[in-house]
Amino acid sequence: MWRVVRVLVALWAVGNLVAGVALLISGQPGGVFAMAMGGVALFAVVFERARYRFDRADRSVGMLRSAPGGSAAPEPPFQPTDEVFVDPTTRQRVRVYLDPGTGERRYHVEAEAGSG
Repeated sequence: MWRVVRVLVALWAVGNLVAGVALLISGQPGGVFAMAMGGVALFAVVFERARYRFDRADRSVGMLRSAPGGSAAPEPPFQPTDEVFVDPTTRQRVRVYLDPGTGERRYHVEAEAGSG
């Protein structure tokens, strides 16, 4: 649904930009305002998603693994913590590993929820 809203806002923004240019060319007032509103809306649509994680990657079990494409637990200096949770998007049991020197955290899929 949000994808549809984003497309509609983008179309509205482009329409405002075009209308603003047309108003400026014809010498009528309001062209700068219409272009500003369209520009702000278009900027928001394009850059708003940069604040959030990529949805498809969040749903990917591979996103939770420490090694690309592998299932090996993180190697030292990472140490397993007592923090274990079930990822709500993948339903996988995940353990948190911590590098005590840097505070960096890594997540490792341990097993399917309910299989252990």
